[in-house]
Amino acid sequence: MHLCQQTATIGGMKRAFLLCLLCLTACEPPAQVYREKLSSGQVESGLDAAAALPAGALPIAVIQAYTGKYKRTADNTLDGARLAIEQINAGGGLQGRNLALLEVDTQGSLYGADAAAAAALEQPLLAGIAPARSAEARMVVPRFEAAGVPLLLHFATHPELTQESPHVFRVCHNDALQGKVLARFARERLGASNAVLVTDESSPSNIRLAESFNQQFRFLGGTVRAELALAETPAVISQLAELDPDVVLAAMYVFEAGDLLRRAQNLGLRARFLGGDGWGNTNLFIAAGSAARGHFFSTHWSEQSDSPESIAFVEAFFLRYERVPTIASALAYDAVQVLASALAGQLLEGKPAELCSTLQAGLATLEGHRGVTGTIAFDPQGDAVKPVFIERLGMFRFEHEAVLGDVP
Repeated sequence: MHLCQQTATIGGMKRAFLLCLLCLTACEPPAQVYREKLSSGQVESGLDAAAALPAGALPIAVIQAYTGKYKRTADNTLDGARLAIEQINAGGGLQGRNLALLEVDTQGSLYGADAAAAAALEQPLLAGIAPARSAEARMVVPRFEAAGVPLLLHFATHPELTQESPHVFRVCHNDALQGKVLARFARERLGASNAVLVTDESSPSNIRLAESFNQQFRFLGGTVRAELALAETPAVISQLAELDPDVVLAAMYVFEAGDLLRRAQNLGLRARFLGGDGWGNTNLFIAAGSAARGHFFSTHWSEQSDSPESIAFVEAFFLRYERVPTIASALAYDAVQVLASALAGQLLEGKPAELCSTLQAGLATLEGHRGVTGTIAFDPQGDAVKPVFIERLGMFRFEHEAVLGDVP
């Protein structure tokens, strides 16, 4: 049993289409079966050897899908967190106490995420970094909230993950903020007076992105000519040709976006297409080819950022791993550094529960942390207050376009 035992209630979920995930969290029999399989060796536990923790170390659990199709993002996350921990420890740690990294594998499943969180919380954690996927993070949040252990979201963007969860803090932007910023970019930078929305309605994140864009674009005086569903792609292309919008918000992921961009190019559509952070993958160029060029998407960071913190991070990461960092690496790095900033000047004594409480209070009042992905503070909800990056799709590469903040 984890020593940070504080009771908390998780607020009710607002969207009917997400209730199934909440039910999975509450459905103890299937999760219990999964945990029994873990303990019996039928499936492997992803928990790194906790017995190897140095005396006095402050453990941080990096809970990710290290096996399965999300392994690449998990490894990038781990590398960013590891680099931050190594740098902090090399500088003397936190008041002489080193941070220790615990690698915990969700195996890319919802039940695996629940079991991974339970296994991690058997250790005297200082904090955790949640899975990159919102669906998996949703399984981890209730356990950390109930235990009173701070949890950082570095890549999970669904807005509801921080609602009524005072121990959960998000370092990345949520989907709602990205939608607002894209609407502002369309109106102020592109001069768009009208828009059409095309949404992948199978994805809660894309639905929220589209809703937020819709509301903000109208608030800023724009006209939304139509809201279309991606599932009807051939009909969508014909409608776009008829509607002839200034911009199209394509709330979808890379392969669907690539297909839509190709079709739009073939029809000679003049509209600029916009996407959320789900476009931030080089597979978009494979899917779209030259049709990607000249369109834009929102994201959490750009390796082309010229801030001193970003430049130093890129250099350090390359020296450590001999490759360029990804957005997941940068956000995980910031997540660990934010924890260190929140504890600066605090007395790090007492039981784990007291340390967790100290960290939670420090995160809630954090201001002006100069991170790789921007200057970070947290709003009362626990979401990051920092600028959003806009990237332009160039000829088979991402090009930094703008940094926007202060959305009305």
